[in-house]
Amino acid sequence: MTLFGPILRVLMRSFTRRIHAPDAIGVATGVPRCKLYIRREALQTYVLMARKYRNEVGFLCLGTRARYGRKLVLEVVHIDLVAEGSRAYVELPAREKARVIAARPELAVLGWAHTHPGFGVFWSGTDRENCRDFGENGVNLVFDPLSGELGVALGTRFVFRGPARQLARGGA
Repeated sequence: MTLFGPILRVLMRSFTRRIHAPDAIGVATGVPRCKLYIRREALQTYVLMARKYRNEVGFLCLGTRARYGRKLVLEVVHIDLVAEGSRAYVELPAREKARVIAARPELAVLGWAHTHPGFGVFWSGTDRENCRDFGENGVNLVFDPLSGELGVALGTRFVFRGPARQLARGGA
């Protein structure tokens, strides 16, 4: 047995801990070798903007996606408003998505976020299709601005469901 393997693992572990910003909130994914972080400022912007609208609103989640060996590290850096919809439906127009992406070319699209004002946190059939567009490691959020409940998912599987303030205080 060589000493190189354990030393390399320790170095990789300490390196990946420092990848995300110090203000990023860690979210337990339940997925081996996958770490998810959401910057506190991005989450606060999303929640504050969502509370300004009575109808559903849609956002894009922008950030970084990096592989370190077999480990995937996702960090949501920026959440930007794309569109306002009706009381129970929102569509993300291609032109608006392109505008948001062009404004932050250094970031990748990791997923989407939207609201369900007064309806709670769940995935509708349309939501599930939208989540699948971003793949099994797409970062997808849904927020009910009236109850304050937030859902964070990888693909369509919720990895956090609860009060937004609970996540903002220290992660899940």
